[in-house]
Amino acid sequence: MDPTRNPAEDPEFDFNAWELRQRAHHAWLAIYQQRCLSAVHTPRPYTRGSARPWAACALPEKSHC
Repeated sequence: MDPTRNPAEDPEFDFNAWELRQRAHHAWLAIYQQRCLSAVHTPRPYTRGSARPWAACALPEKSHC
């Protein structure tokens, strides 16, 4: 038996309300964490094409063979 637990149950404690609150709290934490992670800037993947089609692209260097 846990010595810190009161052996007498609290008649005013609503377990269903506590469980509902815990579920809502955990759901909110998951949403908050996802929002924080999505706010972090992630670099764009490298693409060969120019990001701006009107910009001039560098020509590949010629081999000296």
